[in-house]
Amino acid sequence: MKGNQRRMMEEKKVQKMACRFIIVRHGQTYWNKAGKFQGQVNIPLNETGRIQAGASAEELAGQPIEVCFSSPLDRAMETAAIICRPHGLRPQANPLLLERNYGIYEGESFLMAFANPGHELYSIKDPAHYRDQVITVESYSQILQRAQRIIDEIMLPSAEKYDCVLLAGHCDIFCALFSRLFEVPLADYWKQALPNAGYAIIDYADGYFTEVEVSG
Repeated sequence: MKGNQRRMMEEKKVQKMACRFIIVRHGQTYWNKAGKFQGQVNIPLNETGRIQAGASAEELAGQPIEVCFSSPLDRAMETAAIICRPHGLRPQANPLLLERNYGIYEGESFLMAFANPGHELYSIKDPAHYRDQVITVESYSQILQRAQRIIDEIMLPSAEKYDCVLLAGHCDIFCALFSRLFEVPLADYWKQALPNAGYAIIDYADGYFTEVEVSG
């Protein structure tokens, strides 16, 4: 993910001095380990995922987290709950943070998709050349629009009220979010992917979002 800054529109500026956002991906699941498209299927953390979330909780224990918004899927909510526990907080579910909808291909293996040039998702890892072919799969334009709503409906309003906010979610939606925050070219979309239970720390001040740290 690039470290450049993004100037927000004048009407979206906030008056508070600064706000820190901690963006964390959920820990590992059995489907992560098996290399399957999870999408919006409600797959829970496995034991490795809980250990990963616990390690991130220790690393983030010193951050003054005041509120947490999470994807409503169990793997994200449990990751958020583990990280929030030392802060005495409970995550608030928000559907904008759901993972990308992979429609009929949820549960299918990456190997099946990426080894077959005729597969509808064969080129999805090459977004600059991918053409949306499956009506049930959330397109790049759709997920980028949803990421913009995260900025407009969660992040900017939160920046007016809080000093430190945790967002818990998924690989794909956060690639889209970082793309919007930092004007990343579509060709570099996947280069921003967080590992399981990995996180990015982003500060917002004076109309700018600035990347401070990325774990892993």
